[in-house]
Amino acid sequence: LPHPQRLLSFLEKVFNGGSDLNEPMKRCMDKLHQAEWSNSDVLIVSDGELRCPQDDLMRQLSGAKDKWNLRVHGVVLPASETIRAKKKGEAESEAEGPDISVLRTLCTNPTRGGKEDICVHVFRDWNAFSTDVFAEEELSIQKSVSRGKLVEEWRQREIARLQDQERLGQKNDRKLRAHPGMKYDKAERKKKQKDKKLKAFPGMNQQF
Repeated sequence: LPHPQRLLSFLEKVFNGGSDLNEPMKRCMDKLHQAEWSNSDVLIVSDGELRCPQDDLMRQLSGAKDKWNLRVHGVVLPASETIRAKKKGEAESEAEGPDISVLRTLCTNPTRGGKEDICVHVFRDWNAFSTDVFAEEELSIQKSVSRGKLVEEWRQREIARLQDQERLGQKNDRKLRAHPGMKYDKAERKKKQKDKKLKAFPGMNQQF
């Protein structure tokens, strides 16, 4: 027999629906602090009947969205409405959707533009899987990654160019410090050579 206190604790529970997300969300927040999970997102699959997690967990979730760019996705499976519709013989009619207000709150993700993106996907029938609901988002991410790579390549080339330019300038500075009049030597030599030729052949300047 179970311990009386545990039995009493069990009998005091009320099973009136609504999934308790406190423990799942706590585990998700703990996982995000591990290196292999730091870039992960959260996917919640539910019938929509959820109880809002505790305030401290909601604050942690909001902080993770801002700090680590965490995104929370929700997939709603309106099983209860579908079952009731079949019992009433209304399988052909569209069943009323579940209340997903809590899920919408959890799956509201901030974007770089300052707007909010609500990532809740309601499953109506299997035709919803004829197309990839995440394809557009994945394509956008791929484009962002590609742009980031191009920008990084350009940045690295520009850094290398500036470093080469700086090294060349330092080399020229060292030469000038060692020979202050070096940059005038070449022009002076040319002038002296020209003067010698003019002295040797006074009429050479007039021939040209």
